[in-house]
Order: sequence, then structure tokens, then C-alpha cells
Amino acid sequence: MLAELFDIVVMAVAVAFIFLPEWSKEGFRLSLLVTAPAVVLHEIAHKFVAIAFGASATIHAQYFGLGLGIFLRAIQSPFILFIPGYAAIQGDVTVLANILISFAGPGINLVLYLMSSYLLGRARDAQRLSRHHVLLVLTKRINGFLFVFNMLPVPPMDGFHVLSGILSLV
Repeated sequence: MLAELFDIVVMAVAVAFIFLPEWSKEGFRLSLLVTAPAVVLHEIAHKFVAIAFGASATIHAQYFGLGLGIFLRAIQSPFILFIPGYAAIQGDVTVLANILISFAGPGINLVLYLMSSYLLGRARDAQRLSRHHVLLVLTKRINGFLFVFNMLPVPPMDGFHVLSGILSLV
């Protein structure tokens, strides 16, 4: 449990650094507020859905992937590719359960994207929104990106597991 919590904190801090808009305390705070929920809730969704189907699950940081992302950010690469973590699922689950477990992470990113889009669209009082506008715009962008990227039907992405499961049901 402590190792899992440690990995979650490492993932959150590393991803916040990777997406850091500017080298400042405020920039890091903003990056952490946007990226931590996107990445951590993604993995927690996999874990909780797996547990709901009777499997056990543990969240792990993907240290090589995080290191690669940090390295690419440090050299100011225009293209950053990394995998921050994964939920290791143990136990037998049905094909349908596996599809739902695989979709749960990107599904959370889709919900966060839609919520931030809705709030941005409903904001009638621009002054009231101005304090949170940047946070909502960035939340919308990163969660939209994470949803699309994770749903790509290529191994080891969640989209591959969803598509493979659907094809095996058909």
C-alpha cells in the first residue's frame, strides 16, 4: 500500500514537471493541479473497476517511461512521449469486464474533458471564470489528449485492449 502511494506521488510530480509551462513555483502548482488528476484518476479508475469485478489491482509508476519524459522535457524536445504508470491487474475476469477495466481510465479522461468543456461553455460571467479559465482550458486539453492517445488501438494502449476485447466478443 505504501509503495503504491509512493508510486502515485512520483507519477503526479513527474508528470507535473514534464508538462510544466514555466520554471516557477506557480507554474509547477498549475501543472500539478491539471496533470495529477488526469493521470492519477486514470489509473485509479482502472484499479477500482478491476476490484469491482473481483480482481485485485495495484498502481505502479513506470519509472523508465517517466524518466524518458523528464529527459525529453529537460532537453526541450518538441515531442514528448512517455507512459507514466499502469495498473497491474491480477485475477481472472471476463472479456466484458476486461473491456470495461481497460476503458475505465480513458473514460475518466473523457469525463474530465467533457466537464471542463461544459464549464467553459456555460461560463456567462467571464469575470467569475477568469481565475479558473486557464485551469479549465488546460484540463480540457490534457484530458482530451489522454483520452485520444490512450484509445489508440496499438499495444500496450487501453484502446488496443478495448478493441481486442470487442473483436473477441464478436
